[in-house]
Amino acid sequence: MSSMSRPDPAAAAFQTWFESLSAFDPRRGSAPLRGPLPRAVSEATPEQFAAAGFRFSPDNPHYGSTYPHDQVTKVKFSPDFSHRAVTHTYEEWDGALLWIDGDCVEVPTDKLDYPLTDNFGRWIDNHTFAIEFGGLAHPLADPRINDPLGTIRGLLIYDAAQKVRVLALPGPADAWDAPVAVRDQETVLVYANADARDHQRAARKITLAPTRNPS
Repeated sequence: MSSMSRPDPAAAAFQTWFESLSAFDPRRGSAPLRGPLPRAVSEATPEQFAAAGFRFSPDNPHYGSTYPHDQVTKVKFSPDFSHRAVTHTYEEWDGALLWIDGDCVEVPTDKLDYPLTDNFGRWIDNHTFAIEFGGLAHPLADPRINDPLGTIRGLLIYDAAQKVRVLALPGPADAWDAPVAVRDQETVLVYANADARDHQRAARKITLAPTRNPS
């Protein structure tokens, strides 16, 4: 069999993964799904994601999505295409699960084990991913707005190179309605929203430098 006709191993891996997601009952919570992605999926290229049914915009080749029945799955490649963030949610859930480079990243959940992480997120550099999460009992939350995750958000930050995860939480007086993060060497600056970022009003400074092992 020539290499031209040899089946792509990623195709079978995607099919098996999609079948497991479709067969899963989302009312069971999220724990049964929190394993690693199949290796062929975690290492797939944008072309292989597209072949599996993900739609990519010509204007944004880093982002693809697919919408099977009652589900949404998205992939976001880092700017240099070296890392992949995959999110998955069901119609019954308010939030999404998150995998980065195939590893399931621990996300905040509610008392029924439903994820509280937004189904978006973005790479802020070639190896740092930031995604909002909700479900916060915050004094500045606006109850008049119908938002299942709440109007005040935290930010999950993940360094894919070091496999370091940090949760940035707003204080009682912090109105983080759409928090954004900016990488500054070994630290991440967190802003309440884009306007605060544009005016250089950082709310948090988080160090992501590697932890040294004790000698």
